[in-house]
Amino acid sequence: MVPVIGVAFFGFKKGLKKHGQLWMTLLGCVGISFMSAGLFLNESTETLFTIFGITLLAAAHFANHRSICKAGHCCHTY
Repeated sequence: MVPVIGVAFFGFKKGLKKHGQLWMTLLGCVGISFMSAGLFLNESTETLFTIFGITLLAAAHFANHRSICKAGHCCHTY
C-alpha cells in the first residue's frame, strides 16, 4: 500500500494543479484512505472498506475523465 499512497499523492497533486478540481482530489484521497484502513480491520470489514474505497477512487477517475472530455480534451470517442 505504501507505493500506492506515494504514487497517488503525486498524481493527486499534479491533477489538482492542472485541473483545479479539489473535490475530485478529496474523493480520491478518501478512497485511498478507506483502502488503507481496510488493512487493519478483520477480514469481512476489510472487504467492505476495500470495495468502498475502490468505488470512491473509481468515481474520482470517472469524474476526472468526464471533466477532461467536457473541456474538449477527450481522447476517447463513444
